[in-house]
Amino acid sequence: MLEKKNIQHSQINWKLDNQSKLDLEQSKDCLYFFEQESNEQHQQSLIDIVYFLYDNIINDLIKNKNKNQINTRDIFKTNIFNNDNKNSLKEYIKIEKYLILWCSLDNIKENAYCFYRFNNNNNNNNNNNNNNLEYLILIVGPTQIQSSKSSEEIAKSFSSAISYPSVQYQLHQARNKKEVIESFITFLNNIENDNENQFEIKLITINNNYKEKNNESLKPLESVSNGLDHEDLDDDDDDDDDDDDDDNNNININVKNNNNNKLFLNNFKYLIKDIKFRYDFEIYKSDWVDGLKDWKSFQKTLSTTVFLFFAILLPSIAFGVLNYSNTEGLLGVSKTIVAQGIGGMIFALLSGQPMVILLSTAPLAIFIKITYSISIENGLDFYSLYSMIGLFNGFFLIIYSISGASRLMKYSSRFIEETFAIFITIAFLYDGIKPIVILFIDNLYSCDNNCQLTNQTPLFTLLISLCTLWICFKLSNFNQTKYFNAIFRNLISDYALFLGVLISSAIRWTVFLPLEDDHFSHGLNDLLNSEIKLLPVWAYFLALALGFLLSLLYFVDQNISCSLATSPSHNLKKWSGVHLDLLIVAFINIVLSFLGLPWIHGALPHSSLHVRALATIESFTDISKGGETKEIFISVQETRASGFFSHLLIFICIFLVSNILIYIPIPVLYGVFFFLGVKATVGNQFWYRILLLITDNTFLPNSNMIRYCRKLEIHKFTTFQIICLLIFCFISFYPNPYLTIFFPLFLTILIPIKNYLLPKYFKKIIINILD
Repeated sequence: MLEKKNIQHSQINWKLDNQSKLDLEQSKDCLYFFEQESNEQHQQSLIDIVYFLYDNIINDLIKNKNKNQINTRDIFKTNIFNNDNKNSLKEYIKIEKYLILWCSLDNIKENAYCFYRFNNNNNNNNNNNNNNLEYLILIVGPTQIQSSKSSEEIAKSFSSAISYPSVQYQLHQARNKKEVIESFITFLNNIENDNENQFEIKLITINNNYKEKNNESLKPLESVSNGLDHEDLDDDDDDDDDDDDDDNNNININVKNNNNNKLFLNNFKYLIKDIKFRYDFEIYKSDWVDGLKDWKSFQKTLSTTVFLFFAILLPSIAFGVLNYSNTEGLLGVSKTIVAQGIGGMIFALLSGQPMVILLSTAPLAIFIKITYSISIENGLDFYSLYSMIGLFNGFFLIIYSISGASRLMKYSSRFIEETFAIFITIAFLYDGIKPIVILFIDNLYSCDNNCQLTNQTPLFTLLISLCTLWICFKLSNFNQTKYFNAIFRNLISDYALFLGVLISSAIRWTVFLPLEDDHFSHGLNDLLNSEIKLLPVWAYFLALALGFLLSLLYFVDQNISCSLATSPSHNLKKWSGVHLDLLIVAFINIVLSFLGLPWIHGALPHSSLHVRALATIESFTDISKGGETKEIFISVQETRASGFFSHLLIFICIFLVSNILIYIPIPVLYGVFFFLGVKATVGNQFWYRILLLITDNTFLPNSNMIRYCRKLEIHKFTTFQIICLLIFCFISFYPNPYLTIFFPLFLTILIPIKNYLLPKYFKKIIINILD
């Protein structure tokens, strides 16, 4: 009989899995117990016993009984047994002498746990199919219920508990319903009282070790030494012919020099280590050779270069248009392209982690707008103030690099990263929506009594923007469709942004011809136009404060970008020089500041996409998690070539702005902002938990987060994070620039909020699960 599909039970973390504990606790209310009598039923087949349980228990739970009651009985049977053999089970779990079955029915509203105990004396004397079984456990539940509370999941919870010998012993001794229930309640109590505090410490220790392991995985080779563990700080022995006084003086001088040398090396050791491992001739040579050594490597480098070219160029144009609007033409598209090309090539040549991609981002656009507003309000030259802020920002970044301040990012976590990621989403949407709203106000509402709604520009602008969003989003998910072959689907998905902009631009210039021309400005003027000597003395202190706040933004964003790009799941082998990256970014932005070009730093989505484009990825189905498809990064072609050549192509585009790129309509660029914002929510657990606030309980997924945490705890954690996000957005988008300048400071304040405030309101276990 038991030759069919035996579902292997999975071990449950009973300390964390609240749903499984609730499944067992529910036995107080819905458990039914039967024991096989000595002279009856011992010769019945398994289907007869299941029908017996149905008639005595399940039938009473069925709602809206009618003439079709017999059909429910048949459905009940077909859900458990195969049609071809009434004693052949479809799915079951068998542990020792316990057989667990389950079934879901439409017309019942509550669960039923049916425990049927066999009479072992009878079974020993006959050859029926129920030999060696001590218990038959039948779990019946409603169909319309969330997956984590389904009858199958409840069956798995019981199977995991029964796998413990102590539970089996108590069930063996049980002779009535009360004793069966006590077996599981005692099991749960033992778990709760089994050194809970020690368990929490153990869990946190594991997580800390995991972080250390992540850092170790960034080393190029296990045999590589950092060269700083054994510092030769001993000088030669003093001359034996010197007198004792001279010896003592020399010893004191040597000790003092040794201490100074040690202090110097300790201050610079993190940067020195990055330089040693990234600028070693063989390693640096491999950074280029690995991307060009054979045809397969060259092909992957070429495809990644083309992908990065379009993925970086289009956002650069969009941010150029935004900066042009925010600075009244002082920073525009051409300057953004030049900054991206020059900065990107220098970073690819000298960086400590060439997988990271630099880009002008939404937070930088906000800070540039703040700088312009403050300069106008105080009668200061924008370029001069901009240059000084960039100079002081670079100065602080150099200090962070030398002192190894990036080590502090170990206190950062998903809470901070995902809050910032959702803020980026809101910033993208804000930058796309704001100019469209202004168009509606200026053309449709700010008019006299004789105004006629004849101007169709605002409506068509909104339509083209949403059309761009829809096309890009659909094409980005094209790899999940069934059309064409896998290679073509992945190609369409990788170049979704480029194709979406191309199609939307074609629609604009063919369907919406009556619209006025909406070309963006592309001048390249006022380079090297800063005159910092003309600034008053107080402006230098203002620039110092703004430069410090800007450096906090750079510090967090650059480190988060590097952290996501060098995730352990990406399986990178070479050293990740985060301290060296900060140094290179500092010098790049100092130069850009004095040239009057937009600032750039590590970009959140593009760095991870760069790694993915150079990776060899294998997909597999995880049967233990319900057939969930997972990906494994087999290897990554870690090369500087793709980043360098893609930015070289972007720099060349400065010669194409006036005759090709200018035909990208501005409404299409608004659609690019919409797409980048929406796409940033994919895979973001914070956004996922926000949706859980309005999700029907019936459709809650069967994830570890749902099983390990009560729904109320998840909602409380999400609400706390939403409050932090709203404060962040209020500071960032408030019209007063003197308040907005503090948004980088609040971003860094999130770190102590997470580490010191969250533990006061949430258990450490909950924080480790959700964070």
